[in-house]
Amino acid sequence: MSRVLTGDRPTGALHLGHYFGTLANRVRLQREGHEIFVVVADYQVIIDRARPGRLRESVRDLVRDNVAVGLDAEATVIFPHSAVPALNQLMLPFLSLVSMGELTRNPTVKDEIANAGRESVSGLMFTYPVHQAADILFCKGNLVPVGQDQLPHLEVTRLVARRFNERYPGAGGPVFPEPDAL
Repeated sequence: MSRVLTGDRPTGALHLGHYFGTLANRVRLQREGHEIFVVVADYQVIIDRARPGRLRESVRDLVRDNVAVGLDAEATVIFPHSAVPALNQLMLPFLSLVSMGELTRNPTVKDEIANAGRESVSGLMFTYPVHQAADILFCKGNLVPVGQDQLPHLEVTRLVARRFNERYPGAGGPVFPEPDAL
């Protein structure tokens, strides 16, 4: 079976759209026998928010909601970015594998910048796809539920995995899988 990495940014309460859009799918995948990793992307909130709001409470609520819809807390790994320093430390070597041109051409990043409604954005906005790559590859996820808008990010993840594996070959094969979209 596959190892699935999925997650949410804790920017507010989940609603019925979240249930039909992602949560029910997580439960279905778990029942089919897939390993499920859910990242609560609390560090990603600071990418485009001047003030993170009630971040601690939002993280706790998001975890509760995932369990309340039927994810088995004993079989699912649910974690916030901030609780796993090693995940975030992958950003540095991963950023060395991607050019600034590749990041600025990413259509999702372009859309996010355009929709931010600001004259300038922080450098973190450009690293967003690499941060997602770190999430996915840290868990060695090989299947990622994504919408059409997130496919460019997944391509960055595949690129990072491929370049990392070429630069730092593992003794028993590739260090990171190149994940597929679901």
